[in-house]
Formats: sequence, C-alpha cells, structure tokens
Amino acid sequence: MPRSDGPKLDLSPSRVKAYEACPRRHRHRYVDRWEEGGDRSEAAVGKLVHAALEHAARGRLPGGTLRGTPAALPELLEGAGGAVAELGAAAEHVAAAKVLLEKVAPVEFGEVLAVEDLWTLRLGGDEGPLAGGYFDLVRRSGDVVEAVDWKTGHVVLEDEEAEVDAQVVLYLMALHDGHPDAKGWRVRLIYVASGVVVTPEWTEALDRLARARALAAWRAWSRGHDTPRTGRHCWHCPFRDRCEAYRAELERETKIRQESPVEAKDLPFPELLRQRARASAAEKLVHGRRQDLDEEIRRRMERAGLDQAEIGHGLSVAIRTRRSSSYDVALLPALAAELELDPYDLLRKIGRISSTEIRQATKDSPAAADLAERYRSFSTTSYVEVKAPGGPFA
Repeated sequence: MPRSDGPKLDLSPSRVKAYEACPRRHRHRYVDRWEEGGDRSEAAVGKLVHAALEHAARGRLPGGTLRGTPAALPELLEGAGGAVAELGAAAEHVAAAKVLLEKVAPVEFGEVLAVEDLWTLRLGGDEGPLAGGYFDLVRRSGDVVEAVDWKTGHVVLEDEEAEVDAQVVLYLMALHDGHPDAKGWRVRLIYVASGVVVTPEWTEALDRLARARALAAWRAWSRGHDTPRTGRHCWHCPFRDRCEAYRAELERETKIRQESPVEAKDLPFPELLRQRARASAAEKLVHGRRQDLDEEIRRRMERAGLDQAEIGHGLSVAIRTRRSSSYDVALLPALAAELELDPYDLLRKIGRISSTEIRQATKDSPAAADLAERYRSFSTTSYVEVKAPGGPFA
C-alpha cells in the first residue's frame, strides 16, 4: 500500500518523539509546517537503501519464488536503481547507498510475513486517537514475531535506550496487538553502517507505559501546549536557527559567561549550585554550536577536496587528526588477578579505565603494565583547527 493511501492518523512515533524532545519543535514541524533545512543527502541515501531492501523483501513474501533465499548484492543494487528516478537521487547518493548495501549483503530475510506493513492502534478506547506507521519488514522466527527497522543514520541506541524510545515501544505494542497468536514479540533495529543490532522485546509493563506516554503527548499538543524545551536535543533540531527560544537561550548563556562573576566563596550555597548549573548548560550549548560549525567546515572542505586552506584576513583552516587510546573493559578482571586484588577493589581504586589511572595502578608491577598494554587499542579522530593572526584556536 502506498503510504499516501493510508488512514488519517492522529499521531505517529515521530510525532511523539518530536513532542517529547521539545513541544515547540513539534509545532514547527507538524503545525507550522516549516521546511526542514540543511543537507538532505543522508535522507536521500537512506531512501535508496530502504528501497533496495524493500524490493528484495517483496520477492520473499509468501508464495514468492525467492522465499528462504538470501538477497545478494546485485539484487539489492537493482532495487536501489529502480528508485533513483523516483527519488531524484544524485550519483553521489547512489554511490553512498552502494557502500551501505555492500555492508549488509547478502541479506537473510527469513520467513517474511509483510513488507512496508501499515499498522494502526486505537489508544484510550473507541474514541481515542489513532496511532500508526509502517514496519519496514515483519517476519516470524519460531514462536516470535519480529518487526525489522533498517537504520541508515548514525545514532545507535542500546537495548536499554530502545526500551524507552517512542518509536520502538509503539512498534512493540502494534506487533503484540496485530499478532496475538505469537508467543513473543520484538523489534530488531539493524544499523546498516555499523552492523549493530538491537532487539528489545515486548513486556506488559512496557506496553502500559507506551500507551500512557503516547496519550499524554497527544492530549498536550491537542490543547495547544507548546512550551519550548531547550537542551542537548537542540543541536540536532532542523529548526534551531529559526527558533526564538534557542537563540534566546544562547544569548542568555553567552551573557552569563561574559559577566564578571562574584567570588564563589562569597555566594550562598543555593546560588553557588544555580550558577554551577547555568555554567554547565552554557558549556553544552557552546560545545554543540561548535560541533555544528566543525561539521559544516568538514563538509565544505571535503567537497573542495581540501585538507587545509587559507581563507583570507590571516585565517587558515585545516583538518587535523589526533591519536587516542582506550582499554578493553576485560582488562579489569585480568588486571585484578595480576595485582591480587578483588575486581571491585580495583575499580574503586582507579575509578575509571584511563591511561593515567592504569599507569598509576601498574607503576610498581612491570608484569601488570605489560598486561595492560595487551588490552590497549589506539584510534585516530579528526578535528577542525582554525588559526587566526593572534594564534591558533584548537
């Protein structure tokens, strides 16, 4: 069924998530109908990947000749190619989609029950709102019915986070109501780029919580409640630069940072805590804005094929890399045995697995230091370095 032919819905997982993040963001998207700005390349690539997987899954529906067979890369690329004209995808989007499809091919679909399957839920009784959406794929695995959602973005949820994600819990409710004959219900989130798979399962308690949350969000926006809620989520909001609340928060926090602070020792304790909280919020906002700017700088330099450039007015910019190290968490029990310590005593002693703490813990034992190195790995990350006439800005 084409998505435009579905019933008129009162709410969807994306609406609930948008409202819970910030009621003003929900208003801008669903009431004011603001266009989402920014680079939509990631969305275009995602649509191509979904089109490829949908094409392959449909060939494995009941009665299909391909049922039970894996989908190889040529079949997936054929599906993506068929959607290029419809989506108006550029050559760079097709190339990026091919890279992602190479990571998942061949795809084992299993016993496919439905593809792009519309689900609806009536919440709060016969007169309650109608929630709904589409499953990318519904399949059966033994006694368990599973909804598969292909994720082509970079935000990865852990199992614990997925259990409180609005989309996931509404999916679980719909699976449970739509397939009452099953012995179990779960959602499989497959992050194509990283290969991470998350599989939260339905529970009665989670079902009650999800229904209450969805109803609460619907009632609140139906009554016109749209108080802005600024915070970390603002960094990813497509309406941020046009949002008065976000600009006001930035200006307020910038002003706090610029004012000459009263000596901390002279402040009453409640005011000391308030100023500490405001300073933390300011740091997060400024850090978020810097990340946005760095991301745009990287994008423009990649398009120009540059890793450094002179901008004029004495400014120069370069993409640098820094080397960092980390320790596998399995080091803790191994190190505890080497140092003849209880693992919990070791954890209390070092506090965290950092290079400084590990060096301090192993300084008197060459064998322990050698052991730690075996659990150590190195990686490099890129960052934007801007230099001005007065000196560098890291």
